[in-house]
Amino acid sequence: MDEEKNEKSRSGRPGPAASRRIRIAGAVYIALAVCVVTVMVLSVYSVSVTVPDETDLTLPEISRPHLELPDERTPEESVGVPVSHEQSGVTVETPDPVPEVLYYKPVKGKVLKGYRMTSLVYSATLKDYRTHSGVDIAGKVGDKVVCYSDGVVRTVRTDPFMGVTVEIEHDYGLVSVYQNLAQEVASGVRAGAKVKGGSVLGAIGETAVSECADEPHLHFELLLDGKPIDAEKELARIK
Repeated sequence: MDEEKNEKSRSGRPGPAASRRIRIAGAVYIALAVCVVTVMVLSVYSVSVTVPDETDLTLPEISRPHLELPDERTPEESVGVPVSHEQSGVTVETPDPVPEVLYYKPVKGKVLKGYRMTSLVYSATLKDYRTHSGVDIAGKVGDKVVCYSDGVVRTVRTDPFMGVTVEIEHDYGLVSVYQNLAQEVASGVRAGAKVKGGSVLGAIGETAVSECADEPHLHFELLLDGKPIDAEKELARIK
């Protein structure tokens, strides 16, 4: 100790031991100062972020959409009154009804000779067997012959074998043929004339030389797209 005091007194500066103590003391003071500053900063920050009491909070108002509640009436009560076309303003075209097609037997009588295109029938006039494309319906000379269905007269002619012939054109490619008629056909029956089903076309005659040996009758045929079909079967469907 005495040497340190002597050394200080001689040089005028503190010795090594004293210097070390001064440095330690200075470091302690600095650490204390840092701690104090840190505590103060934390205190200020805690004050600035303090959460307010729930009673002081004011929530923003949120607008609620207006909802229309469904009708609480029963299904029976909720059914609306039908609206007519006039009330709704909508114009609906109603299709015209399809007219009913009527068919008539040209002559009411027994069948003398039926439709035979896949087999042969005997011809009393020609004395041989051959096919028969129509149906022969018995009657008396002068009995009225009526139109099978609505149509247009296609031709009025005299066939060299089947006599006076009238052909009527119907819808869908159907043609009805009336043969062995009397010489005079009904008034107004001419090519291009419209005729109604059941209207009189003429009368049974004796003009078919190829069937003159048979009793008086009407030879009636039906053609579909130019080909003969079973007229006997078609007539059987008419009541």
